[in-house]
Amino acid sequence: MAPDRVVAVVAAFHPDHGFAGRLEGVIGQVAATVVVDDGSATERSGPAQVEWLRHSSNRGIAAALNTGIARARELGATHVLTLDQDTELAVDYVATALGVFSRARGTRVGAAVADVINGTPSRPTWTTAEGLDLAPEAIQSGMLVAVACLDAVGGFDERLVIDSVDREFCHRVRAHGWAVAIAGGAAIRHEIGRLEPLRGGGAYEWHEPFRQYYIVRNGIVVARRFRREERQWSRAMLRSTWDEARRIVRNGPRSGRHAIATVVGGIHGLVGRLGRLPRWLERVLR
Repeated sequence: MAPDRVVAVVAAFHPDHGFAGRLEGVIGQVAATVVVDDGSATERSGPAQVEWLRHSSNRGIAAALNTGIARARELGATHVLTLDQDTELAVDYVATALGVFSRARGTRVGAAVADVINGTPSRPTWTTAEGLDLAPEAIQSGMLVAVACLDAVGGFDERLVIDSVDREFCHRVRAHGWAVAIAGGAAIRHEIGRLEPLRGGGAYEWHEPFRQYYIVRNGIVVARRFRREERQWSRAMLRSTWDEARRIVRNGPRSGRHAIATVVGGIHGLVGRLGRLPRWLERVLR
């Protein structure tokens, strides 16, 4: 059997000044690193070992990852590590994630995912006979995917553009008989939205109105897509999407635009309209 060859694929769009340093933490753990600039025309920075690819326009994270995965295949990858530009890996991350595949016996592992995110450990949903912790879904940043799994299930759905791209991929992986396994102890630091205070106390995760459109639309689309295989999850997903949207509209600093994004996103989700948000809506939500 050929030795494992991991190629990292990093989706980038106007990365911050700490990006080069985070790349340094990746290149020593993998055979090659590919950065895909998704239309921001960012000046190349970081280690010389990193290969840069560019989209002429912003096509969304799913397209950026797929472009990088295609290059990873050309580089002979057996596994692809997908990353966001703001993710920082623990020093032993890749080795820990690869260990999941080597421990699998009766389980066909398609992807190994982060266990600890920003200091918070995951909670597995199932545990296999060989002791692997499994999850129904996970964020794509820090996801180590077997190329054999990609061969079987395909890449990320570019029609979703952004948001729920990882969720849809994980459920498709599982629908094809592969598992999403948690790499015990594998830790990342990752920026997730912006915390805003709730009127009654506490906080919630806030995104710009244009993101709200994708969050609502894609949440509905993905929940409906897997409603036959996972009926209970689909119902819970629809409730969660609605509850989060209502919370942001009620509490957000741009509640009017969030309300518009929620309504249009909801309608488009129900009728199955995919792709980028309409230009007229993009102007309204600015």
